[in-house]
Order: sequence, then structure tokens, then C-alpha cells
Amino acid sequence: MQLNAVLLAALLATTAQAHPLKKCKATTTIVVPIETILPIATPSSAPDAYPFPTVTGAEPTSLPTAVESPDSTTAVEIPQTTAAPTAVPAPSVTATALPVYPVQATKDDTKANDDAAATAAEAKKAADAAATAAQGTEAPAGAAGKKPIVASFLRSEEFKVADAASQVKNFADNAAAKVKGGSNAKAKAAAAAAAAKAKAAAAAKAKAAAAKAKAAAQAAAEKTVHSIGAFFGTQSGIGSWFRADNGQDDTSGRSWCGYSYKDYTNGFAPDISQMTGGTNAVYGNPMWAASAKKFCGLEAEVTNPHTGVKMNMYIVDAFDHSWVRSPGSIDVMVQSWEKLTGRRADSKETVIQGLQWKLTGRRMPKYSFGGSGDQ
Repeated sequence: MQLNAVLLAALLATTAQAHPLKKCKATTTIVVPIETILPIATPSSAPDAYPFPTVTGAEPTSLPTAVESPDSTTAVEIPQTTAAPTAVPAPSVTATALPVYPVQATKDDTKANDDAAATAAEAKKAADAAATAAQGTEAPAGAAGKKPIVASFLRSEEFKVADAASQVKNFADNAAAKVKGGSNAKAKAAAAAAAAKAKAAAAAKAKAAAAKAKAAAQAAAEKTVHSIGAFFGTQSGIGSWFRADNGQDDTSGRSWCGYSYKDYTNGFAPDISQMTGGTNAVYGNPMWAASAKKFCGLEAEVTNPHTGVKMNMYIVDAFDHSWVRSPGSIDVMVQSWEKLTGRRADSKETVIQGLQWKLTGRRMPKYSFGGSGDQ
């Protein structure tokens, strides 16, 4: 212990001389080589290689064989199951008998069945008699060996049986036809009654629909008349006549309503001023198309008070206001005018005084604005 202290002191003294201290403010660091404290042993020689750890135990004598590829044809046995599947018991089904409803026979059916049964009984009786005769009938005394007599008798009995059977069949057929005919008659009567009832209902429905349509048409007509803005109620004035294509009448075969017309066209022309709101609008004026759409094709009932003749005519043109003597005056197409008067139109001075007309509210499509007219 004392020796170690002496050695350490000597070592420190030696180190202090060989390595002067470096002062740094308040801290003093002593650097001592590690070799002077603990000598490190240096191996004299290094091994060439480290030994491989020894494994104890028997070495394998052979490597495992290679695994066969998937292409190997070696069959692999699949174990088969020998146990049979458990049978599923079939559901038990209990048959339920359907109820049998008796058919109610009519009086005619009952009588027909009774008659047929009686006839069949008679036929059976005749057949039994014929069979008995065939088995035990002998020739009368003194007529031994005359078999034709027995044969004739049997043949006659066979005819009777056949006839009876035929009668039974005919009777049954007639009875069946009677029953069937009766059923058909009842069915036909029921069908006829149902058809008559349906027909009456359809007629009533159609009548109601017609009445409703008529009322709607009347309402629409009244609405149309009131929306016109002119010619309310019954109009009255002179009734002159004109031709469809004539220079003296200032016509060219083309109507103010925008289509062609003929002398036979059933129409007339009211005052243009009233139809156009006082503008007397013709082609090129914006008021012309609007006014023509409103009035052209409207139906009117025209009456000649002198002859009592009434005709339904249509507005097919416009009457020049300069020739109108009163607001209700109209110019009638020549052939319609002749029908109203019953005379030939041969003078412009001949007119119908007090001619009456009234719009119905209906419109003829062919005489409406831009319609087909008469070609």
C-alpha cells in the first residue's frame, strides 16, 4: 500500500515535468498518457484463422430426393367415404277428399231421366225374352224339323230388341238435346237481357254525354260571340249580292280571308269597318290578320223575312264600308242570294230589304282565316 503511494507520487512528478499543465481560468486539466498507468500487452502473434465451431453428431449419409414437379404423373390416392348418405324422409301427404256437391236437377231433367229408364227397362225385358226364346224354344207339335220358324221368331225378336235400343238411344238423345236446348235458351235469354240492359245503359250514357257536349258547345258559342266585339244579337240591313271573280264587283276570286272562293261558296261579307275596329285593314296592315282570324269562318243564321227562307252561311269576305247603308247590311255570294230569294240575280238594284242574320258561335274550318276555301 505504501509502495503504491510512492510509485504514484513518482509517476506524478515525472508526468508533471514531461507534460506542463495548461491553465484555463479556474479549471486545471491534467493529461496523463494511458500507457504510463496501465501497460497494454501486445500479442506476439495473431492466429491465421479463427477455429470453426465443431458440430457433434452423425453426418447425413445422403441428400433428400428432389421434389416432383406438378407435372408428375404419380397418382395420389384420395380416400373414399364408404358411408352412404342419410336418406331424407319424404314428407307425408294426406289426401283430402273434395266435397261433392249434388247437382240440382230440373223438372224437365227428372222427367227425361224417368222416361229413358222406363224405355230401357222395356228394351231389357224384350232382350231377355228373346234370349229365353233362343235357348228353350222348340218347334210346335207337328212341325218338327221346321227350324226356319224358330229362326224367323228369333230374327223378329232381334229386330224388336234393336228397335227398342234405337228408340232408347233416340229418346235419350232427344232428352239430352232438350235439356241442352233448355239450358241454351236460358243462357241466350240471360245474355239477351244483359245485352239489352247494357245497350240501354250505353244509350243513356251517350244521351247524357251528347246533352253535356251540346251545353258546352252552346256555352263556347256564346263566349265566342261575346268576345268578338261586334255583331251582338240579331242584325238587320239590306242584303245585296256579289260574284266571286268579277271586275264589276271588284273581286278577283281571292277572299279577304286569305283563300279562293267561287260563286257557289255558301257565304257572305259583313262590314269591314266593324270587323277591323274602324281601321278598314286589308293585306299589309297588321290589323288585317288579327281581324280576319277573329271573324272569318263564323257561322250565321240568315233569314229572308219576305220568303221565310233560312240558311246557315259563313263569313267569307269583307264588305267595302263605302257601300254599307247600315251596320247590319251584308253582301251575299250570288248563288246563296238566289236561294234566299228564289229568283235570279240579274240586277244590282235588287236587294233584300230587312234581311236578318245572327251569329251562332260556330266556325267552319275551311272558311276560317287561311283555310282551304273552295278551289
